[in-house]
Amino acid sequence: MPNSPKVERKLAAIMFTDIVGYTKLTSTDEEKAFNLIKKKRELLLPLLEKYSGKLIKEIGDGTLTRYFNTNDAIDCANNFQSKTDDDLKVRAGIHSGEVIIDNKDVFGDVVNIASRIESIAQPKSVLVSKETIDKLENKDELM
Repeated sequence: MPNSPKVERKLAAIMFTDIVGYTKLTSTDEEKAFNLIKKKRELLLPLLEKYSGKLIKEIGDGTLTRYFNTNDAIDCANNFQSKTDDDLKVRAGIHSGEVIIDNKDVFGDVVNIASRIESIAQPKSVLVSKETIDKLENKDELM
């Protein structure tokens, strides 16, 4: 059997994003909905490189990204939101802690909580867990 990548546990910040109103839009204008996904990619992918993030997967209109530095996750999310417009309304949720990394995917409670946080975020906002804020460097500058 070929060697499979080893399973690791690492501290990470996990960010989920999704496009507000995407499901409803697909039922009325699939082309416009798909163009929003393309626009989201065009904005997000360069920022992932800049902030040392990794796109783990796209799930419909949503993305799951991973960062090994909490500040990078928040900076990436804020920079991304600053580039969106009234057509592309995205919400983001970030949670931090130990994740399981297996075959380029991430698993664990941190991933589940980040997803739940994103689902309650307001459009065009970044909602961050207390655990993530506690891990920030220079957090006094943000308060």
